[in-house]
Amino acid sequence: MLALTVDTARLKKNQSGGTAETVKARFCRECGAEFVEGAEICMNCGCPVPAEKPETKNILSDLNINQETVNNAVAHINDTAQNVFEKAKTNKKTVIIIAAIIVFMLVGIIAAAGLGGGLHGDDKVAYELVLDAAPKFKDPSSVRLVSGTVGVDKDCLFCGISATNGFGARTTQYYFIMGGSILKEDDPSSLYTTTSNLNTEKINKKLEKALGSSY
Repeated sequence: MLALTVDTARLKKNQSGGTAETVKARFCRECGAEFVEGAEICMNCGCPVPAEKPETKNILSDLNINQETVNNAVAHINDTAQNVFEKAKTNKKTVIIIAAIIVFMLVGIIAAAGLGGGLHGDDKVAYELVLDAAPKFKDPSSVRLVSGTVGVDKDCLFCGISATNGFGARTTQYYFIMGGSILKEDDPSSLYTTTSNLNTEKINKKLEKALGSSY
């Protein structure tokens, strides 16, 4: 009882004349007669005329979008994705370079600590003053700091130093050291004997590395 719609078409002229429009012919599935336009039943056998299915519309056409527009949008997306990818690679290289610089700096700091670095403040001042004065002793490699106080101006040291004498015996004497010069103090005050503000153990480890070990 359904109508059969075919792809053939016929032309009819408008009553106003001149302009032609395409009309799809529809035929009754029961008797094969052509339906009369506007009729609700077949004029030949009386079968009801089924309602026409709405014409399928092209979504892109309704939105006034053509294929070229779609292609341009896809190309733009691809370009954007490529730019993001290139930036990601560049950032990765930057991160690697920064990491390498940090590692290089850390290696330099560690190396400096092993060559007399790692001392700060008064400890560093005391180490450098004792190191400069060590050649004045009979056995420079035996020089070790026992106690001391750095001067207010950070350019001198009141200290007790242990070192071996000419007979090979280790003795402790008190000295005033400044600019490579060393003066022996026979009656030392607390400036020479205090150890509260110097890390003598750490200083002596650095002296051992710099002067040698004959302690």
